[in-house]
Amino acid sequence: MAYYLLILTGIALAGVYLVLTVLMHLTQHAEEPPIILSAIPFFSPIFSVFRERYKLYLRLFHQYKLPIYTLRLPFTRLYLINETSLISAVEKHTKVFSFAAIEAKAMGNLLGMSEEAKTTLREDPVAEDGHFMTFHKAFRPAVSPGLGLDNMVMASARTMAASLNRTIQGGQTQVDLFKWVEHEVLLATTDAEFGPGNPFRDPEFEAAWYVFEPCVPIIASNICPRLLAGKALVAREYLYRGFLQYLNGGSLEEASAGFHARFGHSKQAGFSLEDIARGEIGAVLAILNNAIAAGFWMLYHIFTDPALLEECRREVAKAVMVDGDTKTIDLSIIESSCPTLHSTFHEVLRYRGVGTLLIRRVLEDHKLGNRYFLKKGGLVLMPNAVQHFNKDIWGDRVNEFQYQRFNRSADENTKRYNPTAFRAFGGGSLLCPGRHFAIMENLAFVSLTILSFDIEPATGGAWAKPKTGRSLGLGVARIFVIPENNFAVNLSPRGGGNQQWRFVLPRQ
Repeated sequence: MAYYLLILTGIALAGVYLVLTVLMHLTQHAEEPPIILSAIPFFSPIFSVFRERYKLYLRLFHQYKLPIYTLRLPFTRLYLINETSLISAVEKHTKVFSFAAIEAKAMGNLLGMSEEAKTTLREDPVAEDGHFMTFHKAFRPAVSPGLGLDNMVMASARTMAASLNRTIQGGQTQVDLFKWVEHEVLLATTDAEFGPGNPFRDPEFEAAWYVFEPCVPIIASNICPRLLAGKALVAREYLYRGFLQYLNGGSLEEASAGFHARFGHSKQAGFSLEDIARGEIGAVLAILNNAIAAGFWMLYHIFTDPALLEECRREVAKAVMVDGDTKTIDLSIIESSCPTLHSTFHEVLRYRGVGTLLIRRVLEDHKLGNRYFLKKGGLVLMPNAVQHFNKDIWGDRVNEFQYQRFNRSADENTKRYNPTAFRAFGGGSLLCPGRHFAIMENLAFVSLTILSFDIEPATGGAWAKPKTGRSLGLGVARIFVIPENNFAVNLSPRGGGNQQWRFVLPRQ
């Protein structure tokens, strides 16, 4: 009996397999990009993504050498683009390929917004007068170079200087490098954003953020969030109440120009104060995700390379003015006259910024580059890893971390890279509006740290390589893989414990 049952089960499985295979090929347009990973129709790509994470896209690129290909999943299809010219073509057709259509649904789920707010988000996301288009028009000027941006940079710099001065006075201390950077950058960034009433100044609020943030992909996808991310949902509601209290607290006048642009746009769109408070959780996600990891990887690469550390300290020292125990860093010099530091930052973005997929929804049938038919409803994915590790773009040493790769003053023969292939800040109409703040805040933090401290592994000996294998690398906002293990180091103050650091920006 068991034998016949086994045979029947095998026949049934074979029948299902045959039906799925036929269905997959019958529903594939003749001019669509070729299907790969089809051994188990519709399910092989899912297994592969969760097994290999972001490394999957590099493997497929090297294995198949395709400019674009299709992954068929249940109820949807993914178009993976490898060819840089096709990425440019996607970015030109903003009415055909939309991120806003994805963002509207994900943010509504993630933040727990009201049905009224969700309707506003979803309504015609690519229209000129739609919520997302008008938001970018209102927000970008507030965070572009100018007085508003300078005020944010200086507010962040004052917070980090005050905190690091306290650390210096405490003498040598042992920290988990990632968690230390996470705390310092989080407070500096949110102080710059929200001013003296910053709710992250409450340690319990900060702790709630660390519970909520790792579960963002689960909540945004709405896949059994109460079962898989119950504690994160509780933390989200705690954050919501904190932001609502902040909005009602009457201390908004010292918040950033970016905050006021968001707040004004949301009020004009008819959002309630409760939905605006929830929206600020999403704003912090956008602000923090990459700033923290960039700071960690910058310090890791600089302190693990003595020659790089020496060169960065030499550059940054030119920006320091000394008056007794007070040392002042001129941020305008950091901004304009530290080519190795800037090149290192961009190489960190290239080398470590591989954990995301730039993504768009296809809003209508379209023939991309007059070559490939893409069906309405599909998703277009553009993996960072493929662009950042393409030998044809970056040269034979693409797999090495080269801190002078972006420094033309170090070598006149330095090859100019294709800007479309550098995906750290997105591209096209979705080029990150906060990139100017992110760059200056990161360089200010790193400059102060390398001047103030020697950093060595707590165990002594050589630096270990951080393990990043479990980094999911699927988020649409986070570009960096992050360390999965405790990374203990000793922070040892340089130049004695009485020194006080401060920043200035003369053009203010």
